[in-house]
Order: sequence, then structure tokens, then C-alpha cells
Amino acid sequence: MNFNFSLRQAWTALILFAVIVPTAVVMVWYGQHLFKERLTDGLRAEHNANERLRIEIESEIKRFETLLLNKSDPLSFLLDRKDEPLAVREIHSLLANIVQRERAVHEVIILSRQGEIVTNIHPGHRPLGEDLLPPETFLSAAQGGLDPSQKFLEVVIPKFGKTFIGSPRKLEGKYSVSMTASVGQPVKAILIALIDVDKLWLANVLEERNPRKENTRDYILDRHNTLLTTIENTEHRPGDVLTHLDIANISQEEDEELIGHSYVGATDQLVYGTVTTIPSLGWMLVSEVNAAHIIQPIYASLAEIFSIPLLGMLIFAWFVLYLANRTIAPVQRASEAMDQVTRGDYNLALKPSGINELDRLAVIFNRMAHERKNTEEMLRASEEKFRSLAESSPVGVFLMDSPGNVEYINDRFAELVGLSEGEILALGWRLAVHPDDQERVTTSLSEFAEIGENFHQEIRWLHKDGEVIWTLANVVPVRETDARPTLYIGTLTDLTEFKQAEEENIRLEGQYRQAQKMESIGRLAGGVAHDLNNLLVPILGYTEILIHDLDQENALQEPAEEIQRAGIMARNLVRKLLAFSRKQKLEYKPVDLNKATSEMEKLLRHTTHDDVELQVIQSPDVKTIRADSSQIEQVILNLSVNAQDAMTEGGNLTIETALVNLDENDARRLEDLNPGEHVMLTVSDTGDGMDEETRSQIYEPFFSTKGEQGTGLGLATVHGIVKQHGGHIEVDSELGQGTTFKVYLPVSSYEPISDDAIAEPRTSLMGSETIMLVDDDEPVRLLAETFLKRQGYNVLSAHSGEESLAILDRHREPLHLLLTDVVMPGLNGKELFEKAVERKGNLKVLYMSGYTEDIVTDRGGLDKDTDLIHKPFSINALATKVREILDAE
Repeated sequence: MNFNFSLRQAWTALILFAVIVPTAVVMVWYGQHLFKERLTDGLRAEHNANERLRIEIESEIKRFETLLLNKSDPLSFLLDRKDEPLAVREIHSLLANIVQRERAVHEVIILSRQGEIVTNIHPGHRPLGEDLLPPETFLSAAQGGLDPSQKFLEVVIPKFGKTFIGSPRKLEGKYSVSMTASVGQPVKAILIALIDVDKLWLANVLEERNPRKENTRDYILDRHNTLLTTIENTEHRPGDVLTHLDIANISQEEDEELIGHSYVGATDQLVYGTVTTIPSLGWMLVSEVNAAHIIQPIYASLAEIFSIPLLGMLIFAWFVLYLANRTIAPVQRASEAMDQVTRGDYNLALKPSGINELDRLAVIFNRMAHERKNTEEMLRASEEKFRSLAESSPVGVFLMDSPGNVEYINDRFAELVGLSEGEILALGWRLAVHPDDQERVTTSLSEFAEIGENFHQEIRWLHKDGEVIWTLANVVPVRETDARPTLYIGTLTDLTEFKQAEEENIRLEGQYRQAQKMESIGRLAGGVAHDLNNLLVPILGYTEILIHDLDQENALQEPAEEIQRAGIMARNLVRKLLAFSRKQKLEYKPVDLNKATSEMEKLLRHTTHDDVELQVIQSPDVKTIRADSSQIEQVILNLSVNAQDAMTEGGNLTIETALVNLDENDARRLEDLNPGEHVMLTVSDTGDGMDEETRSQIYEPFFSTKGEQGTGLGLATVHGIVKQHGGHIEVDSELGQGTTFKVYLPVSSYEPISDDAIAEPRTSLMGSETIMLVDDDEPVRLLAETFLKRQGYNVLSAHSGEESLAILDRHREPLHLLLTDVVMPGLNGKELFEKAVERKGNLKVLYMSGYTEDIVTDRGGLDKDTDLIHKPFSINALATKVREILDAE
């Protein structure tokens, strides 16, 4: 085990163990020995005084015994003549003389052998000869002036020439002892003297203890530790049992006469005590001396004895310490200076100490401190430059050790990682790595630490708010020697905007490809739709006229209706082509989505399979949207039909409406939407579900999972309608887990039009006004001309704009309506209308077209709110629209 200590501690230890400790040990040992000796001497003096008292008390008792025995013969002679009055007076006189001369004897009694009181010297005694109770055994306590309830003296007749001393008894509040002697030979009577213990005690103590009475307490205990004498200035009284005092227990348990330790005495103060036994009486003579009275003189004596050696020892220690300090102080100053240097304080210089070796050391140290100061200033400047560059760097900068624990980071690093500097240093940076990247990053760092080559990887960080930050980490080892590097420096470059731009480019590229695809399909659909619409107009129109003209019983009625149904199916197919390419004309108005779902629920409950359970859940919070109600119904229908087809073994079909409030993150995730309130339509099923590949193609035109049974236009149409309404559609599906479509549509501030506000249709669509009909497609023109004439109108027909103007120039009658195609060779519909107005003044116009809305707008030059009827139209729709425009103000 190694022990470290300073020079000062070494010198101090030397003084302690070589001088002070041995001297102190000797002084303590000698002091204890001397103290014990002086204490023993003091207690021995007290014990000797008690011994003298014991001898005096025993001598006094012997004197009383001699006194009683000397009175035996005279009393025997007088008792023989007790019938003579003179003899009785002599007896009384003899006893009174004893009481008067001996103050410790307070009563003298003569008993007959039968226990009768012959006489006693005590005021108030009863008449001579009265028996005592109980006879022959005890004297009455009342005869001695005692408490009658107490018993007194045992009647013992000693042998002639002998005495008997009884046990102490309490009489009149004080203790007395009886001494008996036989009178006559043979025994004629018993002489009893009652001796007051307190008076017997004080007679000797007052003279013996007077000089030390203030500090000493003496008292007598019997063998039962009962107090027999008075203790001045205490609450203890004769008769008290003092077993609670330590001296009582010590006196019985130990044979020693001197008590060598202090204890709490009868005065409730700390005392030393001695015990002297009076064997003949069975008493213990106790002397207690105040502890301070004994100890203080001893301490004063010891102080005088040890003061000179102690002073010499202190002087020696001071001298040695002075010499040590003279040597140690320069060393200590050098040590403190080194400590200051380690803390970076170089503004110091060691002064000469007068000791050659230490002065040379001071010169070397001062030179070293100066060089160290210059070195650290250069290092500090370099570190400050590095820190300044790091803190102002647009990239995160960090230092880390081999295990990957960072030792330094700049603010930019903490910002990119998403943790505070304290969190990074305490918990580590790995905590913030995206869970999907943690295993890769940990493995790569381990390989990097093993190989020691540069580390170059992209790392994603997941912030507490859920934001994902992309970074590029570059780490290189700091090589100081050829040894394996233990420190690495690295940078963290923010790639988030680049990644977002990259993702945005990918998304835009996909959108662009999709847009190109849809544009190509749209152009194809638009062209096909125009031609099909022109073909369908006469087919549907003439079929409608035919059905109208035929009787219900006519055999041609059913074939005509089949032709009409086929034409309607063809028209719907054209509309689907226009819907997914977003080219169709929409009739926007405020729509209540709950009402739309309720209407579709009626239809779906009649068309869904028996093993499919339909549930419609409508939120009362749903607000109005601006939409084409027929297209919204088409969305609900297509999604519901697809859901039903996906549940080959039955299941649950749920249609639900809700109001959602999208924040910026939600709007960004849903791409084309703006933050705010949207109505959400949810259509979910418990069918087979879709895999990732299928989900990525479901909105592609003509893509179908139904084989030859599907057209591949259902979801493409839904997607086109939703996008044309400024909404968004998303799908959530897993194989075996069912499918959920969610459609988000922006809330409109307009309220839906109530059913009561819808005007009643006209009962008659007939008219007599003049209409100028212009269309380059002859079948369409002939159908319209034929039908309008059947309705009573005067029709002027032309196949081009130029021909129409020529007719107008010749026609002098009023012209009420121009019914013209939009896109025609030569003049288009709008140009024709402008020239017609120049010729006819106030003229109304109704455009018709089989092209898509964008072509009508771009090539036809029409505004979006212009009156337009799309081909193929029914003749009833044409008649209604014509009548509506003509009747308008």
C-alpha cells in the first residue's frame, strides 16, 4: 500500500512520534499514577477518620455495657427491698442519674422476669406493676413513647455479667438501640437502656468533623441499608432505606473500604466515599466527600508538576517546526505554483529562498512556466480559430472517440441531430438516428473504427416533432502518430432540401409522365368522344322520336328501346373517357355529401349482394362542398361497386362521411390540398385487399383486376372526378386485410339549394320562334331541324358559318335564337354569333359541341358560363334548353 504525505506532514509526524507522543504518554501515565495515589491518600485520610469514629463508638458502647453491669449489684440489693419506699426512691435516683449523665441514653427501664415494669425513667410512664402486652414477649411501644402500632424490644435475659444489644428501632421519629443486662444472680430483673443512635453519633462526629463539615457528609446505615442518623442539608430522614445510593450497593458487594471512583451521593452531588463497618453493631459508617474538594487540589498539584516539562516540550516543538518551515515553505510555494500552472495561471515567479538547491529549482521552474505560457497561448489561439470556424460553419462539426462518443459538437450539429448539446453529450447521438438507419450506421461505424478509413454515408435523423432530416456524414481519423487513431473529426451536411427536391422531382416527373399519358389519352378520348358524340346524336335522337311516335303495342317498340339503351351505354362510356381525362364539363353547385350518400344508399341496398352488409355512417358536422352532384354520386357508386366485387365471400361495406381539419403536414402529405376544413368520404370493405404493385396501378386507365369482366375505367374515373373537384383520394390496403378509400374534398361557403327552390319544369316545350341552326355534321343538323320543326319552331338550317350569314342577309324576318356548333371549318360558333349580332341586333345563342371542355374553351373561345349543350343530347334536353333560353329575360 502506498502512502502519500507532504514534507510538512513528515516533519510534524517526526515531532509527534519522536518527541511529543512519547513525552505525552509518559506524562499521562505518570499523571494517572500520581492522581490515583493522591486520591487514595485523600480517601485513606477520610477512612482513618472513620476508623477513629468506629473505635470511639465501640468504646462508648463498651462504656455503656460497663455502666449497666456496674449498676446490676446495687439494683439487685434494692430490688430485694422494693417494698420499702426508700428503696424505690433509691432505684429511681440511680436510673435518673444514668439518664442525666449520659445524653445518648434517653430512657432506662427495669422489667421483672414476668415482664412487669418495675420502674422506668421517662416522663409520663404508667404506674408501677402494669403488665405489658403481649406478656413475656414484647414491651409495649407506648411505654417508650413510641407509636403504639409498632413493636419494640425483644425480651432477652442475658447471662449474668453479660449484656445484649438489640437491633435499632424507630422511637419518636429517631432510631434507638436497646442494651440489656441481668440484675442479680439468679436473675431478679432486667435492666434496659434505650440509646439514641443520633446522639451517640453526634457526640463523636461534631468534634471530629467540624473543620470539614462543609464538604463532608457522614451517616450510619444498618445491615438493611436503613438510615439511622440525620444527614444535614438533605431530604433524607432516619428510617429511609437508601438502597438506591451507589454506596449502599458497593458496601455490600465489595470488600474494599475505599471506593476508588466517584458516584452520586446522598446530597445528589458527585462524591467519593469510604465505608467502615462496626461488626459488633452490624452498622456501616459512611463518609462521603465532595468530589471537587478532593480532585481540585490533586489537579492543581499535577499542573505544577507538569508545567515545566510541557513548556520545554512546546519550545522544542516550536524550534523544530521553525526549522522545518524554513525548508518546507519554498517547496510548498513551488508546489502551489505548479498547481497554478496546471490551472492555466502563468503569471507568477518563484522568489529566492536562500537555499541553493531550491533557488536553482525556482529558476528552472520560472523558465518552464514562461515556455508553457507561450505554448498554451498559441494552442488557445489555434483552438479559438478552430472553434470560430466550426461555430460559423454551415455544416455540423464534431469530434468523437473510437467507441463513437462525441467530445465536441458545434451548434449546427445539435440543430441537425435534433437534440441539445447536453442531451448528446449525456445520452449519445445514436438516440436521434432514424430507427430504419440505426443498424446500418452502427455496423458501418464499427467497420470504420476497425479499418480506419474515411466514413462517408447518408444518415437520417428523427426529431422529437417527427421531422426527418437527411444528412451526409463525412468522418476522417486524426492521425498524430503511426499508432491506431483514437480521435476522429467529422462533418454533417444537411441534405434535407436536396432530398426533398429530389423527391419532389421524382414526384413531379411521375406527375408529368402521368399528365402526358393522360393528355395523350385525353386527346384520344376527346377526338373519339367528338366523333362518337356526333354519331350518337342522330342515333339517340331518332330513337327517342321513334319511341315517342310508336304505340306501346307496336312490335317495333321493344327493338327501339334496346337501340336507345345501347346508345345511352355508349354515351356513358364516352363520359367515362372524358371523366378520367378530366375533360368533361362539370355543373358545379353546393352539394350536401350526407344527402348524396343517402340517395346512393337507396340504390346500393337494391343492388348489393345478400352476403354483403351495407352500413352508412354520416357525421352531423359535415359541411357543404362545391361539386357536380352526378359526378359525386358516380364516385360513391364506383367505389362501392369495386368494394362489393372485392368481397367474393361476402363481408362488410361501410360508407362514412366526416369533417376533418387538415394542418400543414397533412396537406403536404396529401399533396394537392390546402390546409383547412375538408369533407372526407370513406368507403371501406373487408375483402381480399391489394398488394403494393396493385395499389400503384389502380388509377391507371384500363387497368383492371377483374380480367375480361372489368373495363379498367372505374377507379380511373373516380380519380379524375376527385382531382377535377380539387380533392385528393388515398387508399389503404393490405392483402387479406380489406381496403379503405378516403376522398378529401374542400369545404364550400355556399349552402345547398333546397328542393323547394327548384323551379317546376315547363309543361310545354313547344314554340313558334325562328331559330338559325348551324352544324357541319349533317346527321346532327338534320335531326335537330326535324325535331325543332316538330316542336313548332321556324328553322333556318346551314352547314357552315358562311352559309348561315348568307341566309341571314336574305332573311328579313326577326331571328330569335342562334343554335350553332362550336368548332366548325371556317367561322367557329363564337365568331358566327358576333357577326350575326351585327346583322340582327338582339340575338340569343345556344352552343352545342361534342368536344371536351378544354377544346371548346381553347378552340371555340367560349367563356365557362356560356350556354352550352353537350353532344350527344336527347331531343327532350334540347327542347328544354331552347325553351329555357328563349324564355329568359
